[in-house]
Amino acid sequence: MRQIEKILQEIAAEESLDYHSYSDGWIIKVNEKLVTGYHFPNNNAGSSNLCNDKSATFEILNEADIPAVSHLFFMEIDEVQIRFLFNHYGSLVIKPNQGTGGSDVYHVTSQTELIPTIEKVLSRSNNMTVSPFENIAQEYRLIILNGDVQLTYKKHVQEGSWKHNLGLGAKPEIVPLDPVLEDMAKRATKVVGINFASVDIVEVDGGFKVLEINSGVMMEKFSLQSDENYEIAKSIYRKALTHLKSN
Repeated sequence: MRQIEKILQEIAAEESLDYHSYSDGWIIKVNEKLVTGYHFPNNNAGSSNLCNDKSATFEILNEADIPAVSHLFFMEIDEVQIRFLFNHYGSLVIKPNQGTGGSDVYHVTSQTELIPTIEKVLSRSNNMTVSPFENIAQEYRLIILNGDVQLTYKKHVQEGSWKHNLGLGAKPEIVPLDPVLEDMAKRATKVVGINFASVDIVEVDGGFKVLEINSGVMMEKFSLQSDENYEIAKSIYRKALTHLKSN
């Protein structure tokens, strides 16, 4: 059983909410509202789909003058353009335009790796994004619900890794809310129209940039770290569900 299923079962019992699960717990119905995977009905479908599109999210944030890590969209191998980007930035990050958890995300540091890596990504995905590799000093995740920050933690990468995904061994550390991060996360979620999401913000070159906005609020690994983290995750999910109960 996934942590989220266990947590939602507990909340439903405590709050007298009607609860059913389907597809081995992947789809959960609470008071006639569906939670699919980690996607809650607090969000509309359009905003959720937008956040799942890394390139479109970057473009909208960029239009709103919110600093964000560049994600350039490609559906096929444009060798001239991609080699130009590599020569300009020195190294690139290649990944599917849609996807989570750090899967099929590659840091390309040489020309010889470039096209084979792209071919690998496009063999598993219909499209991809190309980003300059950023020397990340720190990555933060902020959980937002209805315009308010519910939780902020930074991610400590596993030794020898450059990826900050908890599912790949990074460890979370809860930190006090920084006003700069708060303002950036609130502006970012407002401009994409999302109500319940996690915002990943990276510190690079002494400043901050939005890396991505996740419309699915996953706290599996975070909640497994300690009893305190479990209760924090439960409290956030409770707020999301009780908001649905009142609507």
